[in-house]
Amino acid sequence: MPPFWRVMAGTFSSRFARVPVLGAGVVAAHGAVVLVGWWAAWPIFVRPPQHFIPMAPSTALAFLVLGLALLTRIVWAERAGMRVAAAVVSWTVAGVTLLNLAFPAWLDGILGGAAGDFGQVRLGVMSPVTAGALLLLSVAIGLLGRRTLYASVCATLAALV
Repeated sequence: MPPFWRVMAGTFSSRFARVPVLGAGVVAAHGAVVLVGWWAAWPIFVRPPQHFIPMAPSTALAFLVLGLALLTRIVWAERAGMRVAAAVVSWTVAGVTLLNLAFPAWLDGILGGAAGDFGQVRLGVMSPVTAGALLLLSVAIGLLGRRTLYASVCATLAALV
């Protein structure tokens, strides 16, 4: 049985092992839907209602990639190559997030975002607060298994943000 189905079938040590798998899958799926919405120019993203701020494409891409990295890290935990790949991907997201903080709207412009303003807030651009939380999550996934205490602290701080 493939590793993902072993997790979902409950052959892991407890039922609680499925919770992070489901959470990571939902986050990745949400990121994918938002990216499709921006690329397809769905009206809710490019012409949002008056009291709605859509998720930036760079945020959606980070959610997709980090969700998949965490899913990979959990499901294929026993495979060293998959652990390394998940860590490399998460550190890459951390680097891109730092780049996004230095040059806001650069990545979002490439991904089809930056669709106007909502008062003082630029739509379709990752907020600095979100970038900080994603940076912490990226570091947490990158440290997972090697520096568990630091990974836990980073994940907790991201949740508090």
